[in-house]
Amino acid sequence: MTPPTHDPRGHHHDSIAELLDLDGEVLHRYWSDVMAWVGTRVAERPTDRILDVGAGTGTGTIALADRFPGAHVVAADISPEMLQRVQHRAAHRGMAERVSTVQMNVDEGWPELGAFDVVWASAALHELADADAAFGNIFSVLNPSGLLAVVEMDGPPRFLDDSVGAGLEARIHDVLGQVRAGDNDHPDWSTNLEGAGFTAVETASFSIDIAIGADDADAESAGRYAQTYLRRIQPVVAGGLSASDRRMLDELIADDGPSSVRHRGDLHLRAGRTAWAGLRP
Repeated sequence: MTPPTHDPRGHHHDSIAELLDLDGEVLHRYWSDVMAWVGTRVAERPTDRILDVGAGTGTGTIALADRFPGAHVVAADISPEMLQRVQHRAAHRGMAERVSTVQMNVDEGWPELGAFDVVWASAALHELADADAAFGNIFSVLNPSGLLAVVEMDGPPRFLDDSVGAGLEARIHDVLGQVRAGDNDHPDWSTNLEGAGFTAVETASFSIDIAIGADDADAESAGRYAQTYLRRIQPVVAGGLSASDRRMLDELIADDGPSSVRHRGDLHLRAGRTAWAGLRP
């Protein structure tokens, strides 16, 4: 799955899907780094079957299939529309026989899935009502010496220089933090992994810092990424912003105009993600 949406799940389904797709498109260096980290944790262990929990549109699914070309990857998600996107991406990449999907609610009883050598969960477990139950279910489907890798974002992404709107993005994030106070958006899963029985628990931090000029190859995708994200949180934060800040945000998320993030030459994407790994004894 899934970069955090910072908005209740189930709304604006198309924007969530676009955000997930753009995350993989713009952050390809991060995805390469985190998959290399997972590969090092697996080392010489078998990687015949991999489960992607909360797969979203399949960025992680495809990255896992790329990293482990001998593995079959099962993408699990509650949304049939998301899983259709996974199947389309897998077919487009010639991976249809190596990627399968299962619709399931991770918060409820799990269907019979078989055993796995690796379980991957990106930006998904923090949205669950009972993450510890999910960790227990993951433990139960892993083979002995199997690896669980979990990733969460450390905070919302930033796209703008502090000079834009005299620190507008910082004020947007302040309001967002107030609205979502008490939510477990950026957890530390170390204790949960150990409590579920995982051993050799370790963490790694991934810093994303990408300055994107107007002529860069990723400029168009980065602009859509910033627009989609800011449009998604706009109704959540608008009530806490001043009238002038709301006007500036409207200009930033517009399709056209000199202030639109779609056409700026000064985007600077900054984000952080933390990964946890644990082994089933």
